[in-house]
Amino acid sequence: MADDEELLKSKQVSIHGSITNIWEKESFHDVTLKGSDGLTVGASRHVLAARSEVFEKMLLSDFKEASENVIEIGFDGEILKSVAEFIYTDKASMLDRLFKEEADDDAEHELANISLALKLMEAAAYFELPGLYRLVSAATKKFLDAWPGRSFLVLEACSKQGPSAPSGVKAHALAIVRSNKACVEKASAIALLSPATLEEILKDKDTLMEEYYLFQILDTWVAAGESLTDEADAGSRSNSRDDRRSIAAPMIKHINLEGIEPKHLSTTVTSSGFVTSEQLLEAFKSQALSLAAQTTGVVVFKKRRLALPVWNTSSTELYSNGGSNIQSFLEYPPMRSGIHQWTVELEAKSNGDWIGVVSSRLKDFMGNNEKCVHYEKGSWLVCASGATFQDGSKGDISPVDFNAIGSKVTFTLDLSNEDEGKGTLSASVDGKARHTLFTGLKAHLHGSTEGFLPVLSGNRGCEMRLLSITIL
Repeated sequence: MADDEELLKSKQVSIHGSITNIWEKESFHDVTLKGSDGLTVGASRHVLAARSEVFEKMLLSDFKEASENVIEIGFDGEILKSVAEFIYTDKASMLDRLFKEEADDDAEHELANISLALKLMEAAAYFELPGLYRLVSAATKKFLDAWPGRSFLVLEACSKQGPSAPSGVKAHALAIVRSNKACVEKASAIALLSPATLEEILKDKDTLMEEYYLFQILDTWVAAGESLTDEADAGSRSNSRDDRRSIAAPMIKHINLEGIEPKHLSTTVTSSGFVTSEQLLEAFKSQALSLAAQTTGVVVFKKRRLALPVWNTSSTELYSNGGSNIQSFLEYPPMRSGIHQWTVELEAKSNGDWIGVVSSRLKDFMGNNEKCVHYEKGSWLVCASGATFQDGSKGDISPVDFNAIGSKVTFTLDLSNEDEGKGTLSASVDGKARHTLFTGLKAHLHGSTEGFLPVLSGNRGCEMRLLSITIL
């Protein structure tokens, strides 16, 4: 009897293991999916049909494919293999290869990998597999959050794929480029941009980048032309620096040269070779007129094309304290990496006001006081950070008094080392000493690709005016 029990235990296979066996053993296959590149994938038509209504209609209906053993489908065989693997196992092992923990230094290879991932998302949408779509989307966004400079490659891959490119991933990549000037350092990725993608970035009216950094992107693209040797792709991009200069020259109209500091205009911009003397003269003239109009004798050249974001009142309370507190969040891209700084001015106050940052993934913390830090002492500065679960009563918050009307508070959120759990939030009032409010901040909670948002909470009558916000 004992021997029988041991034998049965050794033969026990879970339902998941059984389905995997059907995937791995060719004897269970009764249909072959043939990719557009000729590669084939064997599968069971009933398993495919059970997971996808598209396959069900294709393989178990009056469609001609139902009577055929080899089905030709307009995706590469590698994509079809990943689709079948997900149907059988809920996994996509391709992603481990495409998005390694350590980014590839070969931008061409990375672009090919990203394009493959986007194509897999297109296939997931075609076969109506939302789980696979979300899986690839999350992996792609996580990769971009870890390596912001690769966002240029995603934008290029989306441009090549056309209308079928996933809008969510493109928006994520564009948001990173808009708000993370560290992207400019990824010259090899910028080099692979097509003129169309490059122009889309430069003319973006919602960018948070300073004009000089946009110019650096264009200048880097021109300079990188000499390093490209892929003749097979010469038709879609120029491999000559001179050719790239001629392409870049008309694009300079998308950059507000007068918003670039004179020291950069007179050096980097002048020596670029694609900005005319007339354009430079006009920029200097505009700056001189702006300086003459300043009563203080000080002029700010770092102008932004995007107006300051506004506070947006939430319809759902971040936490409930039995009062009438209203939460307002800044309409701003979630801050995931880099160093961000913003200044607010207290215009009107009420009891129990606080201001700070909160995780943009608010649904995890709504209505849960235990997971939302709030620290109220009259009109003192405090911080809320759902993503760290820090408890103000344990001294993690250093209150800073900003009780006087007209007080200006400058926050600095440093997420340059947030992947190591070393992010910090500090604040200073009216230019005085900076106080550290939080340490150990980490933007990515439980695999989330969200970040932080400035938040204001107060009773009716509390008014905070945003004076500035920038990326350091």
